[in-house]
Amino acid sequence: MLTPTADDKATRARLFQTAAARYYVATEVNDCADGETLGGGTVSKSSFEYVIYIHGEPEDVWRGLTEPEFTRRYWFHDNGSDWTEGAKWESRRSGGGDEAVDIVGVVIEIERPHRLVLSWAPPADADDPDKVSRVSFEMSAQNEWPHGPWTALRLVHSELEPDSDMLMSMTFGWPAVLSGLKSVLESPEIFT
Repeated sequence: MLTPTADDKATRARLFQTAAARYYVATEVNDCADGETLGGGTVSKSSFEYVIYIHGEPEDVWRGLTEPEFTRRYWFHDNGSDWTEGAKWESRRSGGGDEAVDIVGVVIEIERPHRLVLSWAPPADADDPDKVSRVSFEMSAQNEWPHGPWTALRLVHSELEPDSDMLMSMTFGWPAVLSGLKSVLESPEIFT
């Protein structure tokens, strides 16, 4: 995890805080493996992190992320896959007559109900490794909290191109999507 500090000139970061979640967008500068440099290093990919706490078990959050009957209620997409390691997945718009596929990828890691890692790209960019990013969802039970069960959902969207449209859309999109997930799981009647 990146930890931006005031004296770390190699990291640019914008920090945001809310009562329910924290996230940051950061761009790292790392040493170049091939010897090319830009100010002592090369600009690597950007990352976005978001943590939200949801009243429910990790299995509930897992189902909310992977089952179309949930995702269409807050993400307005059906996320389809057989959810096995190496399987393809896609995020297809649901309803309104437009069922275009907006995002595709591969299931990289899966440990139900605690960890899901996906590659992530618009279909037109799926074959360009420079345009494919990675999304990790980590669900951990917060058993010590009162009035549980509670789950901490940590999302890390990494390997994003710095200053890209994808980075900017994820910065605003993920908080909205995960807030919608929280609303659906905590008050399912709202979206029925």
